[in-house]
Amino acid sequence: LLIYNEQIKRPKAMLNAKALLDNSGIQSNLAEVNYKRQVALYREKISSAKDYLQAKANLEIAKISYKQAKVSYERELQLYKEKNLLKRDYRLAQAEVTRSKQHLGVLIKRLEFLGAERKMIDKLLTAGQIDGTSDVVAPIDGVLNHYDCAIGEILPAQTIIFRITDLSSVQV
Repeated sequence: LLIYNEQIKRPKAMLNAKALLDNSGIQSNLAEVNYKRQVALYREKISSAKDYLQAKANLEIAKISYKQAKVSYERELQLYKEKNLLKRDYRLAQAEVTRSKQHLGVLIKRLEFLGAERKMIDKLLTAGQIDGTSDVVAPIDGVLNHYDCAIGEILPAQTIIFRITDLSSVQV
């Protein structure tokens, strides 16, 4: 969207700046001709000092306006030429986003490969935090009577961490 706006608005702004520059150039030339005429009339004592000074002031104002219009036009022209840099930066940003999405996909697959549950992965993606706990489900009902692990210990898969006793078949 930014590039689209740049392609539409920049040439229009450049054309407006060019029109302002041309208009200021014409006004400056007209003020210079009027100033020279007033100088000649003032020297021959036909024109008043007030008219002479007004023509001189108008010439200076016109020159300043022309200089400002020229700077504005050159700036717009430079920005128009640099739009290719803007397009390049946008393409680089898009490529970086694509690369980051691909990397995220690889990391998700790696977590799934390591046995992380989908619920845990979704929580990681939404909250940005890793929940360091996992649910452990025993294959049978019973009472835990022996622990082979400590809290916070990282264990490989298939490690026996508890011993369960089925008290339903015990006789006293």
